[in-house]
Amino acid sequence: MMFSLIVCTYIRPQPLLELLQSVKEQTLYPNEILIIDGSSNNETETVLNKKPFKNLRYYKVDKLNRGLTKQRNFGINLVSKDSEIMCFLDDDIILTPSYFETLIETYSIKSDALAVGGYITNEVSWKLSDNQNDSSKFYFDGWMRNEPSRFKIRQLFGLLPDVDPGFMPTFSHGRSISFLPPSEKIYEVEQLMGGYLVIKKKFSIALNFLIILKVTDFMRMPIFH
Repeated sequence: MMFSLIVCTYIRPQPLLELLQSVKEQTLYPNEILIIDGSSNNETETVLNKKPFKNLRYYKVDKLNRGLTKQRNFGINLVSKDSEIMCFLDDDIILTPSYFETLIETYSIKSDALAVGGYITNEVSWKLSDNQNDSSKFYFDGWMRNEPSRFKIRQLFGLLPDVDPGFMPTFSHGRSISFLPPSEKIYEVEQLMGGYLVIKKKFSIALNFLIILKVTDFMRMPIFH
């Protein structure tokens, strides 16, 4: 599958450079990389001119197109007609080497998937479940992590979500995909994060990148930090 990477950035040339270096080390390299820069200075462009990357195209947007959603949609309109998959990454991510290969492979395993999401490995500390049903922990699929304060409070009032992470509950606030463990499994979800998303191009039209897809999507992990 031919795939394009879109990265929106704003006055963060050094983190962007670190991201692109990790892209350079990928086992599967993008057919094109579109950098959509909303910066109010030229530092990012200067840095990229000094450090060229294969298949990279740089675009500086004006004030009317500045902002994450606008920049993403700006990038979508520039994607090659031959690309089947579009990848979106925040500009401060460092990928593990098999990131793209792992996610795009998911389409071979789950051909009906519309979008696939990545996983941040250094944000939450997961451990294998102790099966103690401790109220200070969140348990899922044989794993456990600390329960955030907001969910501890919801638990006191009987307001915990009634669905698995990645789904919209019938009441209260749901758990994001950060509540899915690093099991290396593929999880079906209906919510994905726009900052680390891979989506089939034909389904991208009119997305506003709040990324709530009421369809069958899949989450595969772990793949970056």
